[in-house]
Amino acid sequence: MPNKPRVILFDLESSNLNAEMGYILCGAYKILGEKKVNYVSINQFKRYRKDPTNDIEVVKVMKNVIESADILVGHYSTRFDLPLLQSKALVHNLGALPRPPHVDTWRVSKYRLKLRYNSLANLSKFLKCENKTVLHWDIWSKAQAMDGNSIKYVIDHCIQDVIVLEDVYNKLLPIIDTHPSMAILRGGSKHDCNTCGSSNVQRRGRHVALKTIKQRFQCKDCGSWFTGPTLKIS
Repeated sequence: MPNKPRVILFDLESSNLNAEMGYILCGAYKILGEKKVNYVSINQFKRYRKDPTNDIEVVKVMKNVIESADILVGHYSTRFDLPLLQSKALVHNLGALPRPPHVDTWRVSKYRLKLRYNSLANLSKFLKCENKTVLHWDIWSKAQAMDGNSIKYVIDHCIQDVIVLEDVYNKLLPIIDTHPSMAILRGGSKHDCNTCGSSNVQRRGRHVALKTIKQRFQCKDCGSWFTGPTLKIS
């Protein structure tokens, strides 16, 4: 039976965009294709009552999430979420994060599309995906001041971001040409789709390079294009 790669979509919300000035309020994550969105928040732990800025427990949980992933999916995560989490892990003496294959939908949007803004909100609106909730600064400020309703809103916002992210990721999948090979992770054949691992593919012409010719395929499930091994020229 083919392996099922563990693709994890994740998001963090923090009190400040820089690690030395803020702390992680919450993190949300889900396994691709599953319904449940999991979350962890700073106010779930006893130490929050003594020090509401101590995010070590949130960092521990999210670090474990990263460690369990075959592939990570985030938005602007190469520039924010992962560097922030790594910064906090070092401060709390939790060591280095692993570096699993990683898809950043912000980078896909920036380099494969032509949009005015590459934010998740604009991207989801353009692709007609799930609606992203708005997080106003006053709610953010109240959450930092331990206001329960504001913290709950931030958590709900983080969860919704992950739901939106999955929708956006699935829409972008056909054009993610640097996607880690799902075919290899699934233990499939050399003719399976690199992007989603499906064997439901169709031969669609040839890819001619300077000195080689390869069979070209299109996946009938996710829509992505890829090439097979070099063809022998008789």
